[in-house]
Amino acid sequence: MRMYRTALLTLLAPVGNAMAQRPMTADDVLAVKQVGDAQISPDGKWVAYVVSAVDLAQNAVTSDVWLVAADCAGPAACPPVRLTTNPKADGQPRWSPDGRWIAFVSAREDRPQIWMIRPHGGEAEKLTDSKTGVPSFQWSPDGTRIAVVASPTPKADDGSRSDIHIVTVATGERRKLIENAGPDHSPRWSPDGRWIAYLTRGDTLRAFGQQRLTVIAADGGPPRSVAPNFPYQPGAASWSPDGQTLFFTSSVRTTSQLFSVPVAGGEPRQLTQIRGVMSPPTMSADGQTLALTFGNVQQPNDVYMATLGPAIEPR
Repeated sequence: MRMYRTALLTLLAPVGNAMAQRPMTADDVLAVKQVGDAQISPDGKWVAYVVSAVDLAQNAVTSDVWLVAADCAGPAACPPVRLTTNPKADGQPRWSPDGRWIAFVSAREDRPQIWMIRPHGGEAEKLTDSKTGVPSFQWSPDGTRIAVVASPTPKADDGSRSDIHIVTVATGERRKLIENAGPDHSPRWSPDGRWIAYLTRGDTLRAFGQQRLTVIAADGGPPRSVAPNFPYQPGAASWSPDGQTLFFTSSVRTTSQLFSVPVAGGEPRQLTQIRGVMSPPTMSADGQTLALTFGNVQQPNDVYMATLGPAIEPR
């Protein structure tokens, strides 16, 4: 919940006709709703995101998927729409390539599974029934397949042995893409559907270690590390529309910054100089509009937009 950031905030409380400031308490911090995982629609017109809140009575964190117009001037101009209302955690909204569906991970049953919902109304439909649950996934560019990450068994110790699978949407058939002793996660399809970028720690089972940005053919084959000498921890990648560049965020000292690197290999280039923490941005289909969440010591996370260019300034 990033309490180390929000604890520095002050709370404005009405006293008579004036506004007085007081330090935030632990209860104030817990009452702040967290906003994250902003996902822009393929046409760049909508942003799906997740709002999380602490349920002290149930000793749990609840979350739901919300939707807002990308060109919104503020909540008064176009109020956000709540897509899910289940008391259990719903998260990781991901647009289908045609923009007709939003798939998301829900813990509304015993284990988290992928569900699908129409962005402008309707009931959610269950897609997967994995015995070990689904921690993360990604649509293929043609919308017929989904890359899924799964723990090989329900054992707690096997959580660090996650592998990437390919699931056919129409049939639910699943094929393991790669297997090694370490964790593989955050799969991202290339625009032509031929490659998958993902994060891995190779053959190590250690709880800590340097993860690497890696690409592999969607049909299988040897993986290839991209920017193996990058000194920081790369985050989940986004592909440029032409499939030649990968974009990712990474923690740099007390901030997070956006980088780009050629898929063929090379030195990553830093694209932002922000003073705060940003999420990995998602791109519209034309690669021009970015959606992300951003926060700093003065304010908690909120949804921001940006335009791709030499200097990226979230707004």
